[in-house]
Amino acid sequence: MIERIAAASIILKKFAALNCFICLATHDVELSRILGDRYENYHFREVITAEDILFDFTLREGVTTGSNAIKLLAYCHYDQEIVSQAEAYAEKYRASGEWKIL
Repeated sequence: MIERIAAASIILKKFAALNCFICLATHDVELSRILGDRYENYHFREVITAEDILFDFTLREGVTTGSNAIKLLAYCHYDQEIVSQAEAYAEKYRASGEWKIL
């Protein structure tokens, strides 16, 4: 993750200096923080139910505050133990800001 964000941020900084149009989709929210003064951020919203994933396809300004990767695991019928453990692991990260060794 560290190298991916480092590489992407440097490449995107170079593109910003070229004064060109670029459209990028990413799940790396860190890039929004690093490059927020060079790029505008937009997002879609989704609703995930047990039966479906619904996108409204309305382009909204700003960085998304939503998160759906673990919900997508459940939607794709991953083992419930995996889903529960992933949720607990994510909550520990949110509370501490650190990834603890499993």
